[in-house]
Amino acid sequence: MDEQADAGYDAVKIYNQVSKEEYPALIAEAKRRNLLLMGHVARGPDFEMTIGSGQSIAHLEEFLYTYFNPQHDDNNDHIVFDEAKIPVVARATAEARIYVIPTLSTYATIVQQATDLDSFLKDPSLKYLPPWALEQYRPEANRYKNGFQPEQYPRLRTSLAFQRKLVKALFDAGVPLMTGTDAPDVGPMAGFGIHAELDELVSDGLSPFQVLQMATVNPARFFRQSAEFGTVEVGKRADLVLLRGNPLADTRATRGIVGVMVRGRWLSSAELAKKIGAIPGAYERELHQTEQDLAADPEKAEQYLNHHDPMGSLGGAAVSDIARTSGISKFRQFVLNVRQADAQSKLVSESGINTLGYNFLREKRYSEALALLRMNTEDFPRSANTYDSLGEALFKSGDVEQARQSYAKALEVDPKYPNADFARKFLAEHVERQ
Repeated sequence: MDEQADAGYDAVKIYNQVSKEEYPALIAEAKRRNLLLMGHVARGPDFEMTIGSGQSIAHLEEFLYTYFNPQHDDNNDHIVFDEAKIPVVARATAEARIYVIPTLSTYATIVQQATDLDSFLKDPSLKYLPPWALEQYRPEANRYKNGFQPEQYPRLRTSLAFQRKLVKALFDAGVPLMTGTDAPDVGPMAGFGIHAELDELVSDGLSPFQVLQMATVNPARFFRQSAEFGTVEVGKRADLVLLRGNPLADTRATRGIVGVMVRGRWLSSAELAKKIGAIPGAYERELHQTEQDLAADPEKAEQYLNHHDPMGSLGGAAVSDIARTSGISKFRQFVLNVRQADAQSKLVSESGINTLGYNFLREKRYSEALALLRMNTEDFPRSANTYDSLGEALFKSGDVEQARQSYAKALEVDPKYPNADFARKFLAEHVERQ
């Protein structure tokens, strides 16, 4: 908490893994440093401790995984959709005076990706997503498409319907709600997704006026910035949008944008269209430049990526392209150059190369995957995971005997590594040929 406050951040996000023992200390220090609190409902502290701390909650589904789930985990099958408990939790949340960001349209895209990915991928706004980020939504990598079986689809849809009842109850109880989309991590495209969230909340029983307050007035209050923005008043920041229609009659009118005023600077719809149209090309140029910099000046490239690529997706895409086009021997030298420039580089770390190998494996590019994963065992010979990954790739490519040898080597290096039980089971089921 101190590190974040000293860096100048206004808020901290609590995530799932914070323990029940850590949580009170984190909350106390955040309050001492005057940091805003938001995030998930950490599974250890659970729901009651979370709302009692004053921490706001992002994502309505967090209520389901904790308050409505006796096992307090992320398994959708364990949720008990008990509507009798909705008024109770709505009152408790209102009494705690915390904000909630429902992100219901986001959950709707989760359901869509799981049950009808083809329709989701036809969303025209996805073309504005970086190609390296779009890869996670493809059928072979999509965590929702691959994470749910058809027999689970009815519960997913029930979960969405239940949350729609819950959001109306929270609002009616007086819980301050804010619009948000979690874009683009789980589906919605930044800038486009907010319109879908407005429409979603109206369809859940709120009025357009109430929903617009959730997108303007309430965030300003939460961020303690009501004197600066949130309403149209003399002396406040001139952040305005001019629409063709009346959003108080229909929130879909928010899509009919004539122009935008950003801190007093006017941008017409033509200018906005031009800027949006330039986005795909800008991504291509950025990727190409990153590849060039990584090859010519790894230190410079790493500095850029540290500031502009916090999730590592751009860097990963650049390294992947270099691996595809250079051949294993040249790529090997590239890896050594990057490590020499930055020994801590995540791009070509054991984990980075392992991920790259698995990406090729998913694409059934077996020779490239095997070359990369074998290289990783040579570079990190004391890591059981490298041999485990190579074993999996060898087996999927059809080489059972070498897969056995690789799994055996993993167990030799570390008999207790995380996947050790699977490795032993594999060796038992695939007896060495005599």
